[in-house]
This record gives sequence, structure tokens and C-alpha cells, in this order.
Amino acid sequence: QVTVEQMKEARASDSLRAIQRRNQVLFQWKKSTLSGNEALKNQMTQANYDSLCSQPIVVDYQVVDHKEGLAPYFRESLRSDLKDLFSQTDENGELIYKKANGEAYNVYKDGLKIYTTINVDLQQHAEYALKRHLSEDLQREFDKNNQKARNYPFSNTISDKVAETLMNSGRKNSERYKTMKNAGVSTKEIMKSFDTKYPMQIFSWEGNIDTLMTPNDSIRYYKGILRAGMMSIEPSTGFVKAWVGGIDFNHFAFDHVKQGKRQVGSTIKPFVYGTALSMGVIKPCTTFEYGSSYCVDVYGGSGQVESRWCPKGEVKPKSGGNPTMAWGLANSNNPITVGVMSKMGGHSGPKTISKVLKGVDIDLRPEDEVPSMCLGIMDLSVYQMVAAQAMWVNNGIYNRPTTILRIEDRNGNIIYSAEFFSREAMNPNIAYQTLLMMKGVVQFGTGASLRGSRKWGGINYPMAGKTGTTQNNSDGWFMGLTPDLVTGIWVGAEDRATRFRSMTWGQGARMALPIYGYYMQKVYKDKKIKISKEDFEAPIGFDPTFFECEKQEQITEENLIHF
Repeated sequence: QVTVEQMKEARASDSLRAIQRRNQVLFQWKKSTLSGNEALKNQMTQANYDSLCSQPIVVDYQVVDHKEGLAPYFRESLRSDLKDLFSQTDENGELIYKKANGEAYNVYKDGLKIYTTINVDLQQHAEYALKRHLSEDLQREFDKNNQKARNYPFSNTISDKVAETLMNSGRKNSERYKTMKNAGVSTKEIMKSFDTKYPMQIFSWEGNIDTLMTPNDSIRYYKGILRAGMMSIEPSTGFVKAWVGGIDFNHFAFDHVKQGKRQVGSTIKPFVYGTALSMGVIKPCTTFEYGSSYCVDVYGGSGQVESRWCPKGEVKPKSGGNPTMAWGLANSNNPITVGVMSKMGGHSGPKTISKVLKGVDIDLRPEDEVPSMCLGIMDLSVYQMVAAQAMWVNNGIYNRPTTILRIEDRNGNIIYSAEFFSREAMNPNIAYQTLLMMKGVVQFGTGASLRGSRKWGGINYPMAGKTGTTQNNSDGWFMGLTPDLVTGIWVGAEDRATRFRSMTWGQGARMALPIYGYYMQKVYKDKKIKISKEDFEAPIGFDPTFFECEKQEQITEENLIHF
């Protein structure tokens, strides 16, 4: 909203003020010299004064772009939060946070000092890790995996009509389309322009590329670029420590931490298993018979059974035998998860899980409260999932995420202090036992590459986790939990129809988990970050025998890993 002329005028005014202030200081110095001030170590003569006052001052202006620098997605989210905060009113319609003159605070003009929870070092490590994995491996593997697709980058499983619908959506959401439409250009002429080559600058992991390309090819190119979102939170306080909303704010401003919501897949399973433990229908050592498949009753609005949900798949551990529930969670086994849901019941299971999720600020839609919810059919954000998963580390206590600690005015007066919100979302013993099972994910399950020799591995400190892969490999998730840092990562494309054809890289353990590995490698090596390397702390009075099966020892890695 500021013109070039206004900027020139403002800079000229600033330069004049700088010269005037400099000369005023020199004058006071000369005055003190002439008065014989003995405290002066250096004298200011009239000749010195005249010479120095004639010197020019060059003001070196640095234009700060909000798209540049550390944590741009977080800063944009923060700007929105501040706007909402300063527009809040009380029951009388009066502004809650206002200046002495009654006006609302202006983020840009009022010299506010905003103290956030973000840790600069963690933020830098998070941005590094996300960029490294996507630029070094994942994007390249995606391109190789899909280069022969009929309608690149879209999956061959979708029709040409659906692909064209997605392309048309991209056109209509573009600035080109909106600008031309507002200018009164006909739809036919607008669409014709999308097939005309123009000079443009496009994103690449090696740096921006100046090229000649049609807008249609540009849209298709960008739809093939993988996106990601990542957030870290301190479970004991709810303080957000790192926030990476995307891969490049200049080209992709959409925030995949809080704005974006995607199907969560198997990352929901800890809540399924934890709820089942709380209902007393299973224990970690409960076994599921090899070769079995399970069905769950589906209830209608009248409370009557309307059908049965019987997903394909049998309980088949890698080496035979009857695996346990704990093994099923560690290895993200869908048939066992369906078996757990069947033991909870097709009505009470979904309702109880939904109630637990509500306790961590996740309000499901009625259509999500069905047996298939156990496989993660609901769409949620990284922000929601990380905050919810932190509850396992915090002995069942949910802390609502906090990003702003306090705000001071230009004079240092505190005008806002963070308001913290906590509630018990799960029995402490149940939460801890679920966490113990989640440790199996990293010890010997789908997240075991963090312990292995892969370049993102070699991490041997106590850690829990959960991978997540959604239908047709559209989304990859990983949740990593340590005693004082819980991190969540989502990776996918703009459209769910853009996805890996194979599971080799199209699963959470390859799409998202390596980012966590690179991140934690940096975190543990950084001496400035005082992260715990100790094990998770059990709640007071935790009794492991409560979760033992009759005539069977408590479940451990040793008696699970043979599966």
C-alpha cells in the first residue's frame, strides 16, 4: 500500500533526521568542551565541529520481505493470531487489548515486542531436515516412480476427466485467471492464454529457474512438487518450538501445519489402542490368531446394526505365530487394529475414541465416528495431531499449544500474557502403557530405520513414534516422541491424486520419517539445545502387572521381535 514516491520521501526524511540528530550530539559535545567539563576525555573544538557537521550520512536501508528469513510460515500464522487477538471484545463490545486512547493495537505501527515460544536452533534444524530429505531423495524418487504416468503427475488410477478437473481447478485458482477475469476478459480468451508460453521463474530445489513455459505446463509442474509440514512441541508446557509450514514460502504460501488438513492414516492408532486399554477389552499381550480376519458392526442413526464392516486382510505376522496387540501397533498392522475395534464394539468403540479425541481438542464429524475410523479416515492438521500426541508423553495431560508468551508495548509494559490450558485426557497409567507400546514402533516396528544404519538413522536414545500412510499412498506421516519434544510431519502433494505408485517410498516410513531422523540427529548434537536423553518417566504408582495377561510376562521387545 506504500508507493515508491512515499518510500523516497520517508527515506529522505529519515536521512535528514539522522543528520540533525548527529549534529545535535556534536553541538552538545562542543558546548561541554567550552564549559570546561573535566569529565570529557576528548575535546570538541569549533574546527572539529564544523568539519564533522559537513560530513554526509548515508543511510543503508535494508528492505525486509516477510517471505524471507527464519520461520516465515510461523510468522504469517502469528500475524493472523495477533490480528484476531487485538480484535477481541468483551461482553460490552469494548476492545480487550487497546491503547490508552482506546484504539486497537496495530502490529506494524505500534512498536510492539512479541515474545514467542519458537526455539531458533530447533527451527533451523527443522527447516534443514525437511529440505534435505525432499531435495536429496524424495522428490527425485517421486519423479522416477511416476515418470511414465499417463497424466503426469496424476495417478493412473484416476480418469482423464478427473485429471482435467484438477488442472482446471489450478487454472481458476491462479492469479492469472483472477486478474484477467476481473479485467473483463472472456473465459475463452483466458483459457487460451494458458496455452501461450511466457517468461517465468519457477521453483526448483537447486534454486529458482528462469524459463519459457505455458501456464498450463507450470500448473502441471507445480502439482508434481511434493509439499510438507512439520511442527515440534514441548509436551510439558504445550510450547511450540518449531514450525515449518511448507517447502518455500515464496512459491507455496499455504501453511501445511495449521491450514492444511489431510487424512491421518495410522497415526490415529495410538488413540484406538489407548482407548481399548482404557475400556479393559484388551491388554498389550492380547493375541490375535494367525490367519484371522475381523468384522465390525456398523450402527445407523436409529441405533440398530445396519451392516458389517469387513475390510480385506488377515493377521499375518512375518514369521508366523499369533502376534500380540503391542506387535500390531508397533508394526501398524491393519487387521489387528480392526480386531481391536471389534473387541470395543461398532458403536461404543467409535464413540469412546471420539470422546478421547475431544479431550485433546479434536472434534470429529459425525460421519467419522464409524468403525473405519480406526484406520485413520479423518482429515486433521499437523498442528492438531502433534498437540494430541504430546498427551502420551505428558502422562495423559493435554496442554493446548501456545505460541505467544507475552506482548509488550513500545515502553516495555506487558499488554498480554499467555493463558495456558490443560486437562486430563487419558488416565496416566493408560497413557504411559500406550507410550511403551509406541516405543516398539522405533525399536522394532515401522520406524526402526531410525535405529539402523540409513543416513537418517543411528539414533539410539529413548524414543517412541508412529508412522502413517493413507489410501493409495496419498499422504505420509510420522510422529516422533521423546521425553521433552514431540514432533509431527506430513508429506504429500497438493492433490491427493498425485501420489507414489509403489510403497517403496510411498509410505510414512519413507516419505516423512527421514525428515524426523535428520532433525533429531541435529538436535541431539546441538550443545545449545538441552534435550533429554533419558527414558520416559512413568507416572507415580504405575503398576506394570496390571497390563499382564494371565500366566504371561509383561510384553517386552524380546518377546515381540520374533514376530
